Amino acid sequence: MKEISRLSLQVTFITSLVFLAALLLVSANAVFWTAGVDDFHIKMYIGEHGHWDYLKTSYLHWDGRAVSPLFFFRNELILHLPAEVIAVFITLVFIGVAWFLQEVVASITGSENDKWITALTTTLLVTLSLWMTMRPHMARSIYWPTGSIYTLFNFSVFAALYYTFKKERSALLVYILAFIASLSGVNVAAGLFAVLFAARVLGVWKQSLKQDLLLFGIIIAGTALCSLAPGNFARAAATGKMSLSPVSLLKGFYVVFKEYFLMSKLLFPSALVTGLFIAAVRKPFAVSSAVIIKWIIVFIVGALATIAPFMLLPGSASKHTSVYFQSYLYVAVLLAVILLFQLLQVYRFKMVAALVAAVFLIWGARTAYYQYKMGKGVKTQILKRYEFLESKRGSKDSVLVDSIIFPKNFFTTSIWEMTDDPGMYQNRMYSEYFGTGPVGLKSPTAK
Repeated sequence: MKEISRLSLQVTFITSLVFLAALLLVSANAVFWTAGVDDFHIKMYIGEHGHWDYLKTSYLHWDGRAVSPLFFFRNELILHLPAEVIAVFITLVFIGVAWFLQEVVASITGSENDKWITALTTTLLVTLSLWMTMRPHMARSIYWPTGSIYTLFNFSVFAALYYTFKKERSALLVYILAFIASLSGVNVAAGLFAVLFAARVLGVWKQSLKQDLLLFGIIIAGTALCSLAPGNFARAAATGKMSLSPVSLLKGFYVVFKEYFLMSKLLFPSALVTGLFIAAVRKPFAVSSAVIIKWIIVFIVGALATIAPFMLLPGSASKHTSVYFQSYLYVAVLLAVILLFQLLQVYRFKMVAALVAAVFLIWGARTAYYQYKMGKGVKTQILKRYEFLESKRGSKDSVLVDSIIFPKNFFTTSIWEMTDDPGMYQNRMYSEYFGTGPVGLKSPTAK
């Protein structure tokens, strides 16, 4: 039986590598996307005015997150690398998020010292879980170069948590990571602060009062630097009217929570499979069930805290900002699932757990491969459009292009299509970037 269990774990490891290969293959479909607007705007603006002016203008007129070094780094990627290479890099960062996440869980439960093969398999199981959970905005957070900033921000959050909860750690590294995370948006900082504060209040994470004050002070300082940017207020004014009435605040919270929660339907079955595998192959918890329950509460509080900033202006929430809510909620659900399966003593059924995980990974690999196959056709259409528009460069005549045809259930490329109105923002971006006359979609009757 031991040989069979070992063999089943090896099979699961191999299937995790198959999923990894399919996931990286999807990156080949990435393309700079004009209708996403920002990819081409960043290229044009920085090319004309320089990077410093871009960051300053963003901070003053649109986005306080421009103070984050990750914002600068994202722009450098867009300026200097092909979209496909950016997608591969951000996919690896996404896997890094999964690694930090599962290591946070391991640190919390006291089951850190695993064999590398188990840790890697678990990481790729978590990667698949997050990839499917974040499906509604996956095109915007990995495969759209501009949207890759959300994955970079999430990486800084879980790196900060990992080193904060690690027994042997560099305090300076924790402060740097926490500061970078706090510069990444009020919702990001709110979630991180809530997790650390709730963990301190519930007594599951302890350090000296001096360290507490310094860490929380750093997070508050970074949050203020980001949130008080003039650009945030300009963006809020353009998004909608704020209301401070309790009823409006509660309604705003509910609207965003409902949207984010309904986007997370695949989180629960994914956490169930991953939790079964972890409970079966890793060491039992070194802490009590009561402590784990407190940690579950901590991450639920963190998930809800990421929504709180949107209470004032629900319209400013977007699909890609749900990444933090979903990550914290996933940790909470994963801890609950592992606790349940440990109480049921599923460690006696390693072979079953490994085979269930292997089936899940094969399904994930199949899903990723089909996304790649569908994406090839979409990318061909996009590049054909670009080639046609490039051939019209310098022309002042109106240019009509075909619509991009999308397969059903395709979720790894974001299309913010233009219209037949040349005055629409996306249309004007095409015209500006390619140096043509007015650009629009062909109407059904156009020849």
